[in-house]
Amino acid sequence: MIVACAQAPNEPGYQPSTSKLPLNQRTFAQYQYQTKQWLAQNRHFLTQYPERELAANTPFEIKANKELTPSRGVLLVHGLLDSPYSFVDIAPRLAAMGFTVRTVLLEGHGSKPANLLQTDADNWYQLVDEQVAIFKQEVDELYLGGFSTGANLTTHYGMNDDDIAGLMLFSPGFKAFTELDVMAPVVPWFTDWLYAPSLKHQTNYVRYMTGPSNAYAQYYRTSDDILALFERQTFDKPVFMALSETDSIINPHRALDIFTKRMTHHNSHLIWFGNAPTLNEQPVLDSRVTVLPGKVPEYQVSNYSHMGLLFSTDNSYYGVNGRQRFCVNGQQQGAYGRCVRGQDVWFSAYGYVEPNKEHARLTFNPWFEQMMKSLEQVFFNVP
Repeated sequence: MIVACAQAPNEPGYQPSTSKLPLNQRTFAQYQYQTKQWLAQNRHFLTQYPERELAANTPFEIKANKELTPSRGVLLVHGLLDSPYSFVDIAPRLAAMGFTVRTVLLEGHGSKPANLLQTDADNWYQLVDEQVAIFKQEVDELYLGGFSTGANLTTHYGMNDDDIAGLMLFSPGFKAFTELDVMAPVVPWFTDWLYAPSLKHQTNYVRYMTGPSNAYAQYYRTSDDILALFERQTFDKPVFMALSETDSIINPHRALDIFTKRMTHHNSHLIWFGNAPTLNEQPVLDSRVTVLPGKVPEYQVSNYSHMGLLFSTDNSYYGVNGRQRFCVNGQQQGAYGRCVRGQDVWFSAYGYVEPNKEHARLTFNPWFEQMMKSLEQVFFNVP
C-alpha cells in the first residue's frame, strides 16, 4: 500500500501554471527568447535577484572558441529537478575545445515544482527532437550530452539516429539506485506529492529541492525506455561517461556494465570516481575505464555524489567557497546544525556517515580538470 507522506501546501509555488513551456520553434534564438519570457511570467522567484535566477534557468548557447573543420556542436540536457545551470562549468570547457554548446530546459523545470505535476516524458523527448533538428542544420557534426535523466534522453535519441557523432554522459540515470523505481509509475495514482516542504525553506534557485511523484514516474519512463533499447542494440560511436561509485541516486554499476558491454567504440572512455570497480565480484579489466580516487582529503571530500561531477572547485554557487551548501544530507539533526554553521565540514554523497565528521553534499569536483581532459581525448584523440 502506498500512502502519501505529505500534501502540497496552498502556496503559489505548489500551484501549477496554466500554461506550459513553448515548443515548435524554428531557431534556437527563438526557443531561448520564448523560454525566458515564459519563465519571467511563471517562475516562483526565491531571491531578490530575479535576473540572476532567470539567467541560471534559461537555455544558453556558447559559440565555439575556435573554428574546426568539420564544425562541431553539442546539445546538453539537464537532469530531473535541475536546470541549464548544471552545465555552467562544462560548457565553456567544451567551447574552448571547438564545440558550439547549447542547453535546453525540460518542461516542468526552472519555474516551480508544481509545474512537474502534469509533465510527460513525451514532451521531453519532443524537445530533444526539435532542438537536434535545428542544430543539425548549423553544424557538420552534432554530439549529445546529458546529466542523469538528461543522459537517458540524449542516449535514447543518439541510439536512434546514426547522424549523432557521439555522447557525453554524466551520472547517467539508466537505472535508479534502488528497486523502488518500479513503483514510480503507480505512485501518482495515490498521491501528487511524496514530500512537499514549504517554499519558505527553498533557497536553491538553480534546481528544485523537491518534486511531485509524477516527476519520478516520468524519470522511470526514460529509464525503462533506455534499458529496453540496450537489450536490443549497441552504440558504436565515441562515448565519454563519468560515474561515482557511491552515487546514491542512480545505480553506477548498471551504467558501468552497459558501458563495458554495449558501448563498443574503441575510443570511448569512462571515468570512475571511487575504488577499482567490480562487476559480479570480478574486477573490471576494460582498458577504457580510468579510476580516480573518490576520497580527496585536501578538499575534505570523503566520496563522490551524484551531482558533484559537474562543477569545478571554484564555481561561485556550488564550489568550495560557494554560496549554496547542501546540509540536508541524510544525517542527524545535530550534524545538520554544525554543517550550517560551517564547523569543519566534509563533503560526500547523500547518506554517508563517518564518526566525528559532519558532511554536506558534495557539489564540486576536485578532479574536474582531469575529467575534462579525458573527455577531450575521447573526441579529439589528443595525447
